[in-house]
Amino acid sequence: AKSNIFTVNQLPPLPLYFFMSICFANLVIIIMNSIGDRYQSSTVVNNIAKIGTYSHTIYLFHIYFGIILYILIRGIPTEEEFYKVYGTESIEFMWIYTICAFLILSIYSLLWSRKFQSGPLETLVKKLSDNNRIKKEKLI
Repeated sequence: AKSNIFTVNQLPPLPLYFFMSICFANLVIIIMNSIGDRYQSSTVVNNIAKIGTYSHTIYLFHIYFGIILYILIRGIPTEEEFYKVYGTESIEFMWIYTICAFLILSIYSLLWSRKFQSGPLETLVKKLSDNNRIKKEKLI
């Protein structure tokens, strides 16, 4: 099958999909910064800011656990069957799925933040980067 480089489909992620994603991400950042500046003392804004500190963990969880959950919901046993049905869902299914995933990850982040200052992956990255910094300082 011939691939069209001008597609915005998620799979395979081609240049227009990346460009569209970058633009959308920047739009969300601009909107969130504007809301944050305007409503700094709001509990909702502060909770959203807490959730934002777990962005690395949430990003990887939404991909890996999202796909695993999708496979369990759809009952897809093989990768080949996954690619046959992926993208055939209704827009309503995807909205509900996305909202549920967002709520679950948001609740997880807020509960995790009660005990820890950063998410599990953020903590791992910090420990790895601190260890590398200490090793480099010893070499100098």
